[in-house]
Amino acid sequence: MDKAVKEFINALILKRKKCPWAKSRTIEAQLPELEDEVRELREAIEKNDVENMREEFGDVLWDALFIGLIAEEKGLFTIKEAIEEASTKLKRRSPWVFGDEVVSSPEEVVKRWNEIKAEEKKAKKEQAEKKQAKKEQAEKKQAKKEQAEKKQAEKEQAEKKQA
Repeated sequence: MDKAVKEFINALILKRKKCPWAKSRTIEAQLPELEDEVRELREAIEKNDVENMREEFGDVLWDALFIGLIAEEKGLFTIKEAIEEASTKLKRRSPWVFGDEVVSSPEEVVKRWNEIKAEEKKAKKEQAEKKQAKKEQAEKKQAKKEQAEKKQAEKEQAEKKQA
């Protein structure tokens, strides 16, 4: 599978480099394409059309990875980073698979998954609030420093006038 994934990504990279249409695409412009493919995949699933399901799943991957390539070009993130983050999240949110936690039903899995997700969101929010408070504190400190420098400059200016 690794070889197939690498070939696919390399084909997308080549298309992006050589195809005028692909070169012109932005993340925002590609989003409706991805949404259409997801809708088509949903339809294939609802019809239990396995052959079409496989094709549409590939198209969803195509558009998702293409958006990832554009993000890489812009320096936003890499596909590797996104995959690693998704893998870490999967493991963190599934301690009954990757840890010692025990669950006994699909309902319990969903309940725990949602609890873990809520804990993550709370922690992320707290982290963002701390970061914002730290930023505001640094801005206040900088403003105080600038004010002190201004007063010092005014004092020196006044001393020069007296001399």
